[in-house]
Amino acid sequence: MESTVLFIDDNYITARIAEVVGKDLIPKGVDLQSAGYDPVSASSEIIDRFLNAYNTQWGSAVSIEDVICKQYDLIISLTDIDPGKDRIFPGVPPVIRWKIPPIDLSSTDSFRNCGEILTTYIKDLFNGGYFNALLQQRTLMGDVLNSLQDGIIAHDLNRKVFLFSRGAEILTGVSK
Repeated sequence: MESTVLFIDDNYITARIAEVVGKDLIPKGVDLQSAGYDPVSASSEIIDRFLNAYNTQWGSAVSIEDVICKQYDLIISLTDIDPGKDRIFPGVPPVIRWKIPPIDLSSTDSFRNCGEILTTYIKDLFNGGYFNALLQQRTLMGDVLNSLQDGIIAHDLNRKVFLFSRGAEILTGVSK
């Protein structure tokens, strides 16, 4: 089963850097994506040199609105904006906030520093077992809710059902 992690930030730049540096650090079966609340199209010699070190291109900036309907197992916010405050992602995935210093677009050292910080955080998330623990917590929560005889149905603000317990199946006659 593939898991998907979304990095988000104010302008897409830090999120894209996280996606780029993380691609070689994640285990098989995990997909990284990135988006920004107010994405900017960034192009500079500094950005190009940074991305060339990772054998990748910048690509087009992705807005949070472009990814809001997708299912994610984890959202990592690289900004002070709370992603759950005004937008609801399907399934209400857990959100982790990482405090990353702002990037100076004119400084190679700023990009390198950001990449190093993100590399450390991403390694810790996956190698330290935190990501697997988050996935396991979600599974255990589902097991607990399914063990109850009561029917439990939960939906997000868009009325998309993300939890439908076994008890709800029995009461409604509808299966998942």
